[in-house]
Amino acid sequence: MSSKNCKHLLLSFMLLLINVMILTVPWKTGIGLTGLMWFNPANSSTPIGSTTTLDLQLDNISNVFGAQVEMAFDPNVLEVVGGAITPGTCPQPDFVVTNTADNIAGTIEYTLTQLNPTPPCNGGIMASIDFLCKLEDADTLVSITSSLISDPDGTPIAHTTQNATISCVEGSSPLLSFEPQNLTIGLGEEIIVDVEIEDVNNLFGVQMEISFNPNYLQIIDTDTSSPGIQIIPGTCPAPDFILQNSASNTLGNVEYSATSLSPTSPCYGNGLVASIKFEAIAEGKSDINFTSWILADPDGLSIATLTQNGSITVKNQRMIFLPLVIK
Repeated sequence: MSSKNCKHLLLSFMLLLINVMILTVPWKTGIGLTGLMWFNPANSSTPIGSTTTLDLQLDNISNVFGAQVEMAFDPNVLEVVGGAITPGTCPQPDFVVTNTADNIAGTIEYTLTQLNPTPPCNGGIMASIDFLCKLEDADTLVSITSSLISDPDGTPIAHTTQNATISCVEGSSPLLSFEPQNLTIGLGEEIIVDVEIEDVNNLFGVQMEISFNPNYLQIIDTDTSSPGIQIIPGTCPAPDFILQNSASNTLGNVEYSATSLSPTSPCYGNGLVASIKFEAIAEGKSDINFTSWILADPDGLSIATLTQNGSITVKNQRMIFLPLVIK
């Protein structure tokens, strides 16, 4: 073979190799780069009853105009707050076709596109997802089950995906307390004391008894349409069914039992259990104590809970007038 033919053959081979490289490299994302759809952070740890945010992010990519993604999570462990995700900026959410989170099936669907004259984007946050940790579980998976990214012509852009894990861990023990805890009021004054729960997980029902000194305090009925004396139901747990709500100004006690009913969601984090309206009738100090309490999850299992008692001091806050001396 002549030297000229060898050079021609070598040149043809080099051109063929270059063409193959051009066809196989994802040119939409730049030479040597492949677009990446991933969660940031990729790994996180969150106390039960708290929320954590995952950003669905696009990197190493350009000319993005539309996207469609389906995600999955364990609904026994996690819950998408608000039942939807928060749109990001790449692509711009000029037209959102689908934005739904199913907290029963554990799925998320998000489809959007930009509209002219919005220019294509070159990477950034596609959306943000707020997850609530419901139960303890190490490394629960949040996965991208299908995805499509397209340019202004509707041509798919090559990319890979990366899943995330969230570890839901035990936080501090729930605390049942009074707010305000200790206070001083004047004779004849009225005051509302809230029964609050902190750092609780999966709360569905509550039963509690509270004592006070009826020589100094009396409870004011908040439901005159019902017989007896009642306190004010709270929202944690949601009182779909109130088994008992009564107070005795003779014995100095309160009995309150309430539960949520399906499909109401359990209560997480901090919340208001109930409120009690007191009237000061005599000077002195009355302790306000939890004498018994049971907090339960949807299965009726007891939730270990700490308590913090309180007190109300009644004083006859008289005004003292000093004589005016004129010299």
